[in-house]
Amino acid sequence: MGFMSGEERALGAALSRLGYANPFLPERIEAERAALGPAFVHADRVWSVRADRTVQNPNIARLAERAAALAATLRERLAAGAEPAASDRGLYEDVVLYLLYTRYENDLFDLVVQPADASDAGRRIPFYEKFRADCQHFLDLPGVPLPGRQEPGHLFASLFQVRRAFHHIFWHIIGGSMSMARLRAAVWQSIFTHDMRRYRRALYERKDDVTTLIVGPSGTGKEVVARAIGLSRYIPFDARTQRFAARFGDLTAAAPSRARSRTAPAGSRPASPSGRSSWTRSATPTRRSR
Repeated sequence: MGFMSGEERALGAALSRLGYANPFLPERIEAERAALGPAFVHADRVWSVRADRTVQNPNIARLAERAAALAATLRERLAAGAEPAASDRGLYEDVVLYLLYTRYENDLFDLVVQPADASDAGRRIPFYEKFRADCQHFLDLPGVPLPGRQEPGHLFASLFQVRRAFHHIFWHIIGGSMSMARLRAAVWQSIFTHDMRRYRRALYERKDDVTTLIVGPSGTGKEVVARAIGLSRYIPFDARTQRFAARFGDLTAAAPSRARSRTAPAGSRPASPSGRSSWTRSATPTRRSR
């Protein structure tokens, strides 16, 4: 057997798709199905808030378990001297990134929802040291160059941005229809572009220079969309001091700089995304489904 069996490679590819897919489109659910096989639990065609559920997605815990097991197995092989092809090294890295997100998702969530006050500024993040140690354990292996290797501090900031964006979109732009799912997906793409790898590698430094135009009739939720975008901006993290560069409460004031809303005349067609930049998109709110 090579570095990975066929079954392991299929699981790794599915986890890689999960890590980079737009979470609000059907492709996310199909990736879950591919990763879990017969253990997949069908709930909805797309992710949306359901008031009748305590656990919004029953597959998340199973996916985390499989990612942890696969990452540990592949890490042992690398430490034992395995020499995988570049494509397999990239797949291993994607599995580890998915594992890191699921492992620290609850800690990151606590940072998202905690009240913001004056004492928030400059606060040390206590679980970063454990995160850094996990990064070193899985990603800093002698003689194993990984294609997307990035500093733990930037990776930590990136995962925190993903967790914030999911929270503000999923829990505030609510509706079970496909039109609402497409709206959530458009907001996600306006933040991270259509290429998450490229965004994490370079575009995160430029997105503050990009304005998203949001149009729609009065009362359709443009302010909700603008707020979700503004609260989901990238916040640099200083690994030396273990502190973020901004208070999370300050992000509310940043919303107008990241998103502009404009009321369209009743019956008019929403504006389409500008063609000037392939990674600039506009979101078009519709009324929430009930």
